[in-house]
Amino acid sequence: MKAKPTVFVIDDEPPILNSLRMLMKPFEWNVRTYSSARGFLDAFEYHARACLVLDVRLPGMNGLELQQQLRSRGIHIPVIIITGHGDVAVAVQCMKAGALDYFEKPFDGEALLRCIRQAIEYQEQAGILTRVTKQLTPKEACELFREIAPRLVLGILEHLDQSVNVGTARRIADHMCQADVQNRLRNGEHVRDKIVDELCRILNGSDIKQRLDRKTLLGIIERSGVMKDLITMEACCQRIGAA
Repeated sequence: MKAKPTVFVIDDEPPILNSLRMLMKPFEWNVRTYSSARGFLDAFEYHARACLVLDVRLPGMNGLELQQQLRSRGIHIPVIIITGHGDVAVAVQCMKAGALDYFEKPFDGEALLRCIRQAIEYQEQAGILTRVTKQLTPKEACELFREIAPRLVLGILEHLDQSVNVGTARRIADHMCQADVQNRLRNGEHVRDKIVDELCRILNGSDIKQRLDRKTLLGIIERSGVMKDLITMEACCQRIGAA
């Protein structure tokens, strides 16, 4: 039997913590709340199925600084940002640092719950696929990346426009499979975000009608049912660089 997912919540406003506890009460989640980033770090234990709901404005260490601390400690957990209107610029910085999404207060509870479910699913799938791809040679991982890239691109294009240009899909997939692009994607951290950013760049340079940014494209990937393909490409990309 799988362990219950854990949702960590950090906010220094007791009413917000209480409202989030009530919002998540109907779900079989372990909800752990903290009023400071330091308190969270001191108590943190890794959970395979978890996510972090994080306010950016906190006493002492703020949300962006906490993300940097997690990264420096090798702690990988999906982060969802909540913010006041005046902190949107900081929330965008948090997104660039790898957060999945952000919500302005007062936030839409149903939208936040959907994002939490997606974050938990993403972490679980990422863990499974990383373990699977570690059994592949770098060459096999590269071949799998090449196999999956067209499917991911087609899923995105089908969601954007029913009259899909297969030539456009093939060209974008071929671009993602170029050795220099793969080298750039796997260099450093946040491989998934780099893949999405690269897709945004080349899609926006093609003949699609909708202008895309990372947040919009991630939503399309989720709704079009190809998130697992993105996670697999991320795991393959990390494996391709293995010695």
